[in-house]
Amino acid sequence: MEDQKSNVVIDKTYQFALRVVKMYQHLLSDKKEFILSKQVRYFDRC
Repeated sequence: MEDQKSNVVIDKTYQFALRVVKMYQHLLSDKKEFILSKQVRYFDRC
């Protein structure tokens, strides 16, 4: 039973990471927002 819970956590964490990457790409390309995107990128490395 714990394996299923950990898989859910891993899946949700992975999906969240993908959303952060997509947000970073969107901020750079569509919005031309460089300051905020750099902050998101820095936060991702921590």
